[in-house]
Amino acid sequence: ADASTPFLHLSWMCNLLGYTESSFFFINGIIGAIAYLLFRVVLPPLTLVHMLSYRYLFEQYGLWHPWAFRLLVLSQFFFILLNLFW
Repeated sequence: ADASTPFLHLSWMCNLLGYTESSFFFINGIIGAIAYLLFRVVLPPLTLVHMLSYRYLFEQYGLWHPWAFRLLVLSQFFFILLNLFW
């Protein structure tokens, strides 16, 4: 999720220095929006689906504790909500 943060900081610095009309500011904004969508909107739900799809591996390798897996899934779900609504 932090992959989009450097672009946000660069935009903030460009704004602070008065470079909001530069092509760097525009390109940085485009890349930042793409990074935000990819790493904060698309990737976390895919990670949750991946965890649920490969649940049997937790059992196979002896990492299966029902309460721990539920906690892991629940924390990933709240992480997704936090990314979308904060």
